[in-house]
Amino acid sequence: MSPIRSTAVTAAALIAAASAAPASAKTITLPAGFSAEAMTAHRGALFVSSQTSGEVRRIDPRSGQQTVLVKGRRGNRGNGLRFAGDNRLIVAGGTNGKIDVYDGRSGRLIRRHSVPGAGFLNGVAVQGKTAYVTDTLTHLIHALPTSGRGTVRTIRPGGDFTPDRLDLDGIILARPGWLLTGQYGSGKLFAFSTKTGATRQVTLNASLPTNDGLALRGRTLFVAENRGKVQVVRLSADLASGRVTQTLPRGRRLRNPVDLALIGGHLWVLDGHVPGDDPARTARQVDRIIDLGRF
Repeated sequence: MSPIRSTAVTAAALIAAASAAPASAKTITLPAGFSAEAMTAHRGALFVSSQTSGEVRRIDPRSGQQTVLVKGRRGNRGNGLRFAGDNRLIVAGGTNGKIDVYDGRSGRLIRRHSVPGAGFLNGVAVQGKTAYVTDTLTHLIHALPTSGRGTVRTIRPGGDFTPDRLDLDGIILARPGWLLTGQYGSGKLFAFSTKTGATRQVTLNASLPTNDGLALRGRTLFVAENRGKVQVVRLSADLASGRVTQTLPRGRRLRNPVDLALIGGHLWVLDGHVPGDDPARTARQVDRIIDLGRF
């Protein structure tokens, strides 16, 4: 969820068209002007959020049918989202400095956290009853209870971590006590301890420039790169190293892959776009969710 994208809200994005039908069995189109920026899988469905209105849509990957879970509103943002086990949906608000906790069934807002000094609240990961949110511009990670109670605490990564101008972006639970997070500007990958805040760099055979959304199955990490690729990384058991083994999709480039989700054994990529300053052009942009195959 790159922070260099404009997040200007357009009227067209707020009144997005009705649910779009899938273009094919392997491609689902979103309404023009939706400006999709984040995606996650939960209980057999895909969920996507808009970076311009905060709208969250539930999508059946088999039929492509779409329903609105969280209605978009002026000033809301959806730059990252993840479900917690207590049926809570955590949404990171990009430049608006908010982290929202919703009821994952009804879409009702349970709690809105304001994060003082936030720069760009971005990726979301969940471990147990705690959510972790990256801030790509302030080099910090924020932790909060998924219940909607309590307060946000701020963690400054230590260890091998060196801040970059465009910093931590996608984040995902790797194993109990450890998260993986990518550094957008440098293409580095880090393992982050939720117990101590210690951060160690994962040694890779190739960098992951413009790394954004992450998905993980076992020791295989999938990395969306905004430059048009999805990289497949095989991690060591101790998360100390990783090897890029293939690039997806084979033989072609995507427009702007921003996030990934694994569901039903298939890897889905959210292929978004970079919103511009022209409202009319933004209103015409159509984002797609593409099935990259079984993994």
